[in-house]
Amino acid sequence: MEESICQIEIESAEADFVARVTTSMGGAREIRSIRFDSLLNLLMSELHAEFEPDLQGEETEPDY
Repeated sequence: MEESICQIEIESAEADFVARVTTSMGGAREIRSIRFDSLLNLLMSELHAEFEPDLQGEETEPDY
């Protein structure tokens, strides 16, 4: 059975990028950056920190 754990919307707003994130554990929040790659790195770091305890012991994809 599938379960949604995270909803992410990414938009460009004027001079920056905005990610609107909603999770069951962390609630709703926004992450902003002037660079798209920086926004993705911030988003990945935040979600990794939030979900890391749930991922412990599970095999993850290898780094390339």
